[in-house]
Formats: sequence, C-alpha cells, structure tokens
Amino acid sequence: MRHICKWRVILMGLFLLGGCSCFALQRQLSFTHLDIGDGLIHNQVNCIMKDAKGFVWLGTPSGLSRYDGRHFINFRHNSNDSTSLTDNYIESIYNLPGGYLWIKSRSSSDIFDPRKMRFSHDKNAFLKALGLPAGEVQQIRRISTDKYLFIYKDKGVVLYESPNYLQVLPKITFFPASPVFITADATVDRSGKIWVISQTGILISFEPSLGKWQVAAKLAKAPQGDKTKLSQPTQSYRVFADSKGAVWIYNSGRPGALFTLQRGESNFKVYQENKLSSGNAPGLNNNIINALTEDDQGNIWVGTDHGGINIINPHNGSVRYLMNNPENQKSLAQNCIYDLYKDDNGLIWVGTYKKGVCYYNERMDRFPLYSHDPNQTGPRRTLPFEDVNRFVEDESGNLWIGTNGGGLIYYNQQDSTFKRFTHKAGDPSSLCADVIVGLCYDSQHRLWIGTYYGGLDCYQNGRFTHYRHHEDNPQSLSDDRVWDIIEDKNKAIWIATLGGGLQKMDPATGIFTTYPPSHPNLDGSAYVVTLDQLSNGDLWAGTAAGIDIYPKSGGQPRHLGNIAGNQQSLSNDNINTIYEDQKGDVWVGTREGLNCIDPKTGFIRRFTTQDGLPDNTILTILEDQQHYLWMSTPNGLIRFRPPATMTDSIKASAFRKFDESDGLQGREFNEKSAFKTKAGLLIFGGAGGFNMFNPGDIHIDYHTPPIVFTELQIGGKTTAIDKKYSGRTILKNAPSWTSHLTLPYGASDFSLSFMALGYGHSSRIKYAYRLKGFNEDWILIENNADNRATYTNLNPGDYTLEVKSCNQDGIWNNRPTTMQLSILPPFWKTSWAYLIYLLLLAGVLYMARSILLYRARMRFELDRQRQQASHTHDMDMLKIRFLTNISHEFRTPLSLILAPLEKLMKEVQEPALKTQLDMVRRNAKRLLHLVSQLLDLRKMEVQEIALHPTRADIVSFVKDTAISFTDIAEKKNINFTIISLPTGLQANFDPDKLERILFNLLSNAFKFTPEGGTITLTMAQETTPNEVQMADTEGQVNNKDLASEKLSEKVNEKNWISIAIQDNGIGIPDDKLHQIFERFFQHALPYQMVNAGSGIGLSITQEFVRLHGGRIEVSSLEGKGSCFTVYLPLMSYAGTDLVAEKELTTATSYTAGIAIENALQQRSLTPVDNDAEREVVENDEQKAGQATEGGHMA
Repeated sequence: MRHICKWRVILMGLFLLGGCSCFALQRQLSFTHLDIGDGLIHNQVNCIMKDAKGFVWLGTPSGLSRYDGRHFINFRHNSNDSTSLTDNYIESIYNLPGGYLWIKSRSSSDIFDPRKMRFSHDKNAFLKALGLPAGEVQQIRRISTDKYLFIYKDKGVVLYESPNYLQVLPKITFFPASPVFITADATVDRSGKIWVISQTGILISFEPSLGKWQVAAKLAKAPQGDKTKLSQPTQSYRVFADSKGAVWIYNSGRPGALFTLQRGESNFKVYQENKLSSGNAPGLNNNIINALTEDDQGNIWVGTDHGGINIINPHNGSVRYLMNNPENQKSLAQNCIYDLYKDDNGLIWVGTYKKGVCYYNERMDRFPLYSHDPNQTGPRRTLPFEDVNRFVEDESGNLWIGTNGGGLIYYNQQDSTFKRFTHKAGDPSSLCADVIVGLCYDSQHRLWIGTYYGGLDCYQNGRFTHYRHHEDNPQSLSDDRVWDIIEDKNKAIWIATLGGGLQKMDPATGIFTTYPPSHPNLDGSAYVVTLDQLSNGDLWAGTAAGIDIYPKSGGQPRHLGNIAGNQQSLSNDNINTIYEDQKGDVWVGTREGLNCIDPKTGFIRRFTTQDGLPDNTILTILEDQQHYLWMSTPNGLIRFRPPATMTDSIKASAFRKFDESDGLQGREFNEKSAFKTKAGLLIFGGAGGFNMFNPGDIHIDYHTPPIVFTELQIGGKTTAIDKKYSGRTILKNAPSWTSHLTLPYGASDFSLSFMALGYGHSSRIKYAYRLKGFNEDWILIENNADNRATYTNLNPGDYTLEVKSCNQDGIWNNRPTTMQLSILPPFWKTSWAYLIYLLLLAGVLYMARSILLYRARMRFELDRQRQQASHTHDMDMLKIRFLTNISHEFRTPLSLILAPLEKLMKEVQEPALKTQLDMVRRNAKRLLHLVSQLLDLRKMEVQEIALHPTRADIVSFVKDTAISFTDIAEKKNINFTIISLPTGLQANFDPDKLERILFNLLSNAFKFTPEGGTITLTMAQETTPNEVQMADTEGQVNNKDLASEKLSEKVNEKNWISIAIQDNGIGIPDDKLHQIFERFFQHALPYQMVNAGSGIGLSITQEFVRLHGGRIEVSSLEGKGSCFTVYLPLMSYAGTDLVAEKELTTATSYTAGIAIENALQQRSLTPVDNDAEREVVENDEQKAGQATEGGHMA
C-alpha cells in the first residue's frame, strides 16, 4: 500500500509538471481603461500617485485629475483664483506628511491641501513648517506610512520620520552632499540602506550600520583632466530598489540601458534593446525607459517609449512584452508608456501618451486568459483562433482544441507552440470541416473529431480519415452533425448526432450501429447533444427530449424527462450536459436549472435561481479536487459547493459567480467548451479564447477596500467647503477628511455619497448603510451606480452614519466607515431656549407665588378693613343718629326763634331796631340752612334726598337770594353786581335747593375774593347746551333718571336759564379743577384765609343741580378768578310740572358718617359767622342803629 501511495505521488507530480508546462503559454493580462470619455482631464498622463485616503491622482498637461473608482474631479489653473494650480502642465506628484501632496509642474511646485481642496504656492514655507531646509526638491520618496525621503538637487537628502504616539517631534536626518554632487534621485532599500545617484551617473550608498558613504558604481566617466560639475554631462537618472534588495537604474526619457545590481553582487546586469546581457539575458524591445515598478510577484515592469511594457523576471532574466492588442479591448491601452505606479493594494497603474490611463488588478484577473496576441514574435507563439468549442488532452499533456470555424489547433506544451489544421477545399487529406463540435482522444491514441455538417474525422499518424453520412448505406454515419464523441470501457466509440440519434462505431470495421431512443415518438429524441458513461457502465445520452439511459447489460433504455407538476422529475427536457461526480451522483445541466440524480434510487433534486443558482442555463459541468462543481453559463462561471446529501439544505452562499471582471474571456461561454486536464486544471472556452486555471488557486479575496465619503448635498445641492448655510459653516473640510457634521435646523434633508476605493468594476460590489439613532437595520444598495445615503426631515439629535461594502467575493467590511451627525434643533428647542424657558417658568412661578401671597395679604387686609369698616360703620351709624337727633334739636329752637322774630319784626317800627332784627332773622335762617345742609348730606348718603319743584319766577328768586349777600359785600368792600337779561322767567324748581345752590356758590365767591374785588352774578336765557346729560368734572357720565332723559330730548330753543357767578379771586389751579366737586376736597389756601369751610358745599351743589336736570360748569385761571355757571331747564317734561316729591337718588358713599363728622368739626362756608358777630357787638357798643346799605346792584 505504501508503494502504491508513493507511485500516486510521483504520478501527481508529473501531472502537475505537465500542468505547469502548460502555463508556459503566455496569458493575456486584462487592463481597465480610463480616458477623457470617463472624465479624465487629458489623455496624456505624465504621473500617477495614490494619496493617504486612497484617491488616485493623475497629472496631465491640462491639469490634475483625482479618481475615486467612478468619478473624476479635475483641477486647473484659474487666473481669478489664487488657490488654484500655478501651472497646468503637471510633471510629478508626491505624497507628503499629513496627507498633503507636492504637485510639481514645469514652472513651479504647489502644495495641495486635501482638507480644503486648494493649493498653496509657498513650498519653502511648507518645508520650514516640517523643519526641513528650503531649496529645490528633485524627488520625494514615501518609504513607509510615516517615513519620507526628500531629495534636494544640491543639498543632499533628508530622511523625515513623522511624529507618532511614542515620538512627539519628527525625526529628521540630514545627509548633505558635496558641492560637486548634484543629486538626480535616491531611494531606500529594504535593509534601510540609502542609495543616491547623481546627474553624472555616480551611484553612492549609505550603510546605517557603518555610518558612512561609499561609491557603489559610476555609470558615466568624466572627461580626462576635468573634475568640475560644470563640464560633466547631466542625465535624468532614476534609481529603484525592489523588494529583494536589488537596485535598478535607468536614464528617464533618454535612450540607454537598464542597469541592475543584485543584492550581494558588485557587477551590474544590463538590459537593453536587441542585445543580450553578460548573463545571456534577452534584451528589451525599446531603449527609451520612462518608468519602472515591481509587481507583487517580484517581476519588474519597465515602461518604454513605443515598446509597451517589458516585464522582467529577475529569477531567470526572462523578458515578456506587454503590447497593445487592437483585437483585445482589455489589453494595454497604448505602447507609449509615460508612468508606472503600483499602489498599496497591488494595482499597477499605467499612464500613456495619448490613451489615458489603464490599470491591472491582479485580484480581479484571477483566471489566466489565453487568446490571440498579434504582438507575439511568431505566429506559432499565440492562439491562432479565439472562438473555441472543445478540448482534449493527449498522453503527453498536449492540448487539442476544436474551434468554431477556425479548424483544429494543436498546442505543444514542450515548446509552447501552436499548430493549426483547417479544411482545404480539394484536399481530401485535410480536415473535413472547420467547425468542430466534438473531440475524443481514445485509448489507441486516435483523435476523433466531430464537425458541424462535415461528418466525423479520425486523426492518426498525421492523416485524417473521413466518415460521412450516406443515404444508401444504413451502416454509415447517420448525420453529418456530430455533436459529441466518447469511448466506453469496452473501447467502443459512441457518437451523438444532431438529428441522426445515437450510434456506436466499430473502429476496426468502420460500421456504425444506430441505437433507437427509448421513446421514438418524442420530439427531439433524435437530437443527441451530450454523452457520458457512468462508473457502473451505463451510457447516458442527453437529448432535446430528456435523457435516455442505455444499461451496460444491453437491456431496453430508460427515459428521464420533465413531468409537469412533478418536482421529482427533470427541470427541463433540453439537456446541455451530463456529468458524474466522484460520489457517483449524476449532475444534469438543462436550459431551466441544475438537476442532481441518484442513479441507484432515481431520486432527482432540482436547483434553480430560487435556490440561489445565479443562472438557470447550465452549459457545462466539471468537478475539481475539492469537490466543487464548476459550471459555465451564458452569464458567467459558477462555482458550487454541493450539499453533503441529496436532502441537505443549501445557502445562497454555496453558489459563487465569476464574470469578465475576474479575468474570464467573457461572460458567455460556448456549449460543451469545458475540460479537466490530468493535472487537475480546468479549461473553459468561449468566443474570446479560453481560461485555464488551477481551481486551488482561486481563493476568496478577503481584502475590503477603504470607504471614504466623497460628497455632501443639502437640499439636492452640493455643499462647498467653508460655505455658510443659515449663517453656519457646515463643511469645514472635504468630506473624506470630515468625521463629524453639524447640520443646522432646516438642513436635515441631506445626502452623503461614498465610495469604496478598491477600483474594482464589478456589479457584485454592494454597499449597505444605516443611521444609528434613526434606524438600526442595514439598508442595502443593490445597484452601486448611486452610492448615496439620503435622509429627510430628521429630528434634532445626534446620529452615527455607518457605511460598509463588500468586495466582488461578497466579503463585507468588519469595521464600517462612520460619520458623526448632529442635527441642531431650532432656536426654540436649543439649550439656551430651554434655559430661557426655565427662567421664565421660574419667573412665572415666582410671580404666581407673589400674586398668591399678595392676594392672601389682600384678603387678610380686606377682612381686616371689612371688620374695621363694619366697626366704623356701626360707629358712624351711631354718630349719624346722634347728628340727626342734634340737627332736629337745632331746627326746633331755630324755628321757634324765627317765628316770634318774624312777628316781632312786623310789630317794630323803629328802623334801627328793625334792621338789627332783620340781621338776626337772616343769620338764624343761615344757621337753619347750615343745619339743613348737614341733614341733606346725611340724606344723600342714605339716598333719601328728594326734589320738591315749584312753579315760580326764577329770576326774582335768584335776585332775592343774592341780595342777602350785600352786607358781606359792603363789609369786604367787594363790588357785587347782579345782572339779569330777562326780567322774569317762570320755571319749575325747588326753592330750598336752588337757594342752597346759590348760597354755596356765592359764599365761595365772597370767601376767596379779596377786599376790593369784584363778583358778578349774571342770569340769561339760553338755548339747549351742547350736552344736556349730566357729567362730572372728570368727564365721567353719570346715569340719569327717566325724567331727565326725556327732558333732554324734548327741550326747545331758549328753554334754559344760565346763572353765572364770576369773581376775580385767587382762582383754581388747572390740575385741581377735576377735584373741586369731590366731597371734602379743599385746596391749599393763602395763610390769611383761615376759614376754609367743610369742603362739602360744591358736592351738594352739583347734586342739587343734577336733581333739577341741569349741569354746572367751571372755568378758572389761577390768580385771575373763577366762574361757576349753572344751567337749569325752564320747563319740565312735556311742558308740565315735575312730579312733586319725586325722589332722584344719588350714589351711596361708604364714608357717610365720616363726612358728617368732618362737617361738624369744621365751620360751614357761609357769609355770616364772624362778620355778623362783629356787627352785633358794634351795634351794642354804639347803642345806635346804623343802617347798612348793600352793595351796588344792577
């Protein structure tokens, strides 16, 4: 058993060796092209660089382009913008610490700030900010993420290490150059050794362990006797250190060789055009080298001028040429290469002279492609015809390839050459037809060739034997369309024809035997398209009407087909392929799904798109060593992990689809164009050639590219950097350099664009996003044409936008890219607003508490005042009753005095005594008047005053009343005049109340008029006043009774009398006029006027006037005098007298008792008092009566 295993290992090794030999055939590399049609600013790409975020920058003669995998952003010089490029012709782009870019143009160098997306032009200021010396920088090499090599033209080189968490300040190591050493380029190899080459070709190196410089080589010699730098030739040398430590040197853009100094060697190896190096290495195809880089396999890519790319294998020195193939759209864009750049993901970017940029992604080019390449040195070195149908392998591992119109192709793996066999009309020894649809290499080393309408050919020992259909020979080929050929275990040849059914051929006799189908009446049963003999010997024939199974024993064939409604039947009768796997299960590919059949039980299980199958049309099936099924379809290649048993469930992830983005010859494959070699390689062919690969090399790509935010839109408009929105700057830096966005209220309708910078053009790349704080579920973007997260009407608050993507193998990011979002509330919902609300609430609560306390105090005070008022009221009522009783007691004696006095005056004839008695009578009446006034006040307070009108001559009554004041006028030397325009007027009035009206007004006039003054009483008949309703001096309208209202409505012209009392006394101030009719109001008087009165006379006067239906007016000038005018109606309502004893009430006053008390404590404002007493005294002393005359009366 151990020996058997040993031989198996040896045989497998031989097979693998054979497989590896097959790979000597040069595969075609697939490039992705970008040009001005995709948005590139110019098709000439001078330089390429990838920045810290993953964007690719392209320098052109027309400006600068930034590429994110889908869109270009272009930058040009703008004379109106000081932050734009200085010069559009970009020669070089270099990465700088902090993510900045050094943009070198023909005329100057600019520093690009990716955060603000603008350029600055002071390069020396930037160098100074880094702590580096100013000067002309030739090159800048990024050694690692935090280490940079600045190469100065005449100052040497500076190694700059950025600060990190262990190193606060940058570490700068300066390597100065001698005055005669003009630096052209420098680099650092993997061991840390610094290599510097001068413009004169002197290569020096610095070994950190030795701490000194040493000359490594001289590529050009200076003229004899001249060592100055001015006389030495200057070149644009470039030096490159590969991953193995070898150094490569070339003269950029100028004819010259490529030099390489391998690690540990002292002699250069030279590559140049049309010459072999000292090591017999093949030469380059062009000596003008513009760029150089290294791929992930350690091969050196050399970009040449019109020579395409020369790929050098440093291990064996071989050179491969990559050239533009006009027949292949995925080949190199152009043969004139200006720049080569390998990014951190292994992509190699190629800048061309006139065809834009193209890039090669090895992760996407996982299936080696073999197709026709017209750039090969010889026609036998390339596949002569690309549209391939069938493959077989001979005993030496060579391939026979049947094409779809290009004849038969033989590939010799020993010398990697192709030989083509075609049909030649008139040559019977040639191939019978060029469309080959069936191939079989049997155990006798014969190649059987089935053609379309050309019959069957057998190729052996360099000659073709033809088998055709003959109508008159039933033992001949049944149809010239031979669709499939197999050799069974008994060495018999089985032939599937398209219309002639199934035949078995005896190679020895050339006789064909036709095998009838299981159901001859089924349409399509004669169209046999595929054959397969199982391990049990049964032959399965796939037709257009299902499967016919021919038992090994030779019994009747069985039929398998589609039965409508039966899930245990085939999914479709159109059979494309039949394949038995290593477990013995039979897999059948149809036009409507994949079927798995257990040949022992006959159990059938279907797999369709509903189960995750990417496409229902299965063209071919192969199984690899890991038991994966590989299936070609019209829509790509499928890898399938079958379930362990027929009944096990499967997941959608069990199917993995590949397409042209993975390097396949195309998305559509040809029927039956699949083959598995002895070494385990799988071959699938189509119209674009074939892919031959080791399934074990097809690995899942777990690399997920970084995701960056590319654009912010608010309200559907792109937001510019530092642009204000509603007075607030939203985007302070570019979206890719922003981690937190604060959006004002009203800007909550926004969208953020994002991009995975993997540069893989595949529809299998998907995105998902969610906004934490708003939705926790991931939103999947199936169509990545619009990588945008859009939200509208978000509530104010803090959110986190998370974005993730999967690569073309369906691997998702473990750590999504995030953007913190803060949606500001409106002003009325801000913290300041809530603080104001809190303060207002506190103020309201404080005010409410204060009001409550105030009301409590007021209630307490009101209760106290009510109690006090109640007590006062009780006291006042006692006082009023007492005052009323006293007043009545005064009135009785006064009446008793007046009655005898009147009688006495009638009896006395002596003039002097009569005069004195008259004085007594008048003063007694005045005293009685004062008592009556006090009683009237009391009646007013208790609403008991009534009007007693009498019809009489009002003019005579006024005169009689006014004459009583003549003695006072005489005593004070006042000119008292009574003027009456009418001689007599009949009116309805209350004599008692009118007398008191006149008495109060005249008393005040005499009281406040100084000696020598003038008082005039004027009576006149008037028309209706402007306002007949009563109003107080404050302008407040009092209510009137019904009689007064009707009186005011019915009065006629000249039906009023006005009584005006005017004096030239002290007057009343304007600010006091509105208070004079208030009770107990007293104006401040001069010191000589001591008798101020009680302050109730004018209030009673106004009330009495109102009871008459009239009004009283006052006009006064302080220091000039006053004039009181009383308007009284002459007639009552409807020309009749007013009803006697009708009560017209007045407003009640709560302080009635106080008013009466105060009236008692003060003397009444009357014209008697002191003057009358003095007169009595004088009369007694003189004992002689002197008659007094009243003042002048008009």
